[in-house]
Amino acid sequence: MGAPADIPRLPARKPGTHKGTVGKVHVVAGSGQFQGAGALAAMGALRAGAGLVFFSFPRSLYSAYAARLWEVILRPQPETDDAAISSSALEDVLAFSKGLQSAAVGPGFSQNPSAGKLARELYRKLEVPAVFDADALNALSLGGADLSDHAAPRVLTPHPGEFARFRKHLELPEDDHEAAASICRANNVTLVYKSHEPVVFGADRVQKVTSGSSALATGGTGDVLTGIISAFLARMEPWEAAVTGTYVHGRCGTLAGEELTKECVIASDLFKYMPQAMREVIEQD
Repeated sequence: MGAPADIPRLPARKPGTHKGTVGKVHVVAGSGQFQGAGALAAMGALRAGAGLVFFSFPRSLYSAYAARLWEVILRPQPETDDAAISSSALEDVLAFSKGLQSAAVGPGFSQNPSAGKLARELYRKLEVPAVFDADALNALSLGGADLSDHAAPRVLTPHPGEFARFRKHLELPEDDHEAAASICRANNVTLVYKSHEPVVFGADRVQKVTSGSSALATGGTGDVLTGIISAFLARMEPWEAAVTGTYVHGRCGTLAGEELTKECVIASDLFKYMPQAMREVIEQD
């Protein structure tokens, strides 16, 4: 089957394509407390077609990541006493990202204040389109960040709990969908509201994506989504990347649930089903 007509298609790879022309993505994620989140986001970006994935993380996690992320380019960074990524990584991350096409920030960051400061500064200063997720979103809301202050396109991917903090900080209506639309209009961002029926909001449009399944109700699946969207963001406009990425993620959950049962699916299972889901959204030659 193919994706519905309202799901944007990912450009097909052309003859002569090489790893440097299908997207170079910088994932900034992970902590001692939440090691898996960064790994899932990085692998999500790879499986979604990124040619190169660079992964910046707290340096004490190098051995753990090196043992399993063979195709990811590892970039250990300064860390805090509790193994969160330190805000002193800022200048390196900014400088390195200039040569890339997209970024993903926040999976597994923890709520360490230094990591939160890094998230807020990257939101303002990263010069490439970027997805902000998980504790990066908490840092933006709890730190009182100005969501309109960003150097390049931003995609936010909150679940209802993370979104509630935004709504409180910005004093928005209690209806989540109304509040999400308001955030996007006021700040020129794209927002994926993650729920059993995800909705993608842009500055001037809204789209429900119904490809998902309750099989996705397990820890780490949101980190995979962040990676998928970041890979698409390297090759598509933010709205398209968010809608198509959410569709692919949902299809992976549905396919996994059908084969494994919804109760048995874990986040890393989604990678097995990405080829089938991706075929549905790639342009035909």
